[in-house]
Amino acid sequence: MIYAAKILQERHRLFKLTIMGPLDEDEDYAEECRLLIEQSGLTDYVELVGKVDVQAYLPTFDLLLLTSISEGQPLAILEGMAAGIPWVATDVGACSELLYGRADDPFGPAGFIVPPVHPEAVADKVEWMMDYPQERMRFGKNGRERVRQYYRLQQVVDRYKAIYETRREQYGGHRV
Repeated sequence: MIYAAKILQERHRLFKLTIMGPLDEDEDYAEECRLLIEQSGLTDYVELVGKVDVQAYLPTFDLLLLTSISEGQPLAILEGMAAGIPWVATDVGACSELLYGRADDPFGPAGFIVPPVHPEAVADKVEWMMDYPQERMRFGKNGRERVRQYYRLQQVVDRYKAIYETRREQYGGHRV
């Protein structure tokens, strides 16, 4: 993410990157990020804010980034989509399904998927989002509608109950 920010700076793009998340879980990594920001001349562009109330920050963002090298089903993407904010995320875990939807999904993309550890691809897609604000807003709307349709809490609970009941019937109602 920080390397993508450096590419955007070199392309003379104006932006502010806010990186959220606890800084005390892996203090060595947080310090490495701080040093990279400083050494890259990005202190006016990139801010490490630590653990914050994400809901308070979401309304301030035009787009969101997730540049993980490993994920399951990232709740951060669902939260951002629910807030109507588009994403640039790496092709890990369920990110692609969340942003592009399943085959029967009528909503369209909620952002872009890029290869992991590919800062130029991240920068390219961020720059595209900057250049096409109407499309960016459409992506945000697509994500919000996808969350409303497929990822509301009661829907998820109902799906898990259905799976549980099906498995229970398959195995003769025995609990192990």
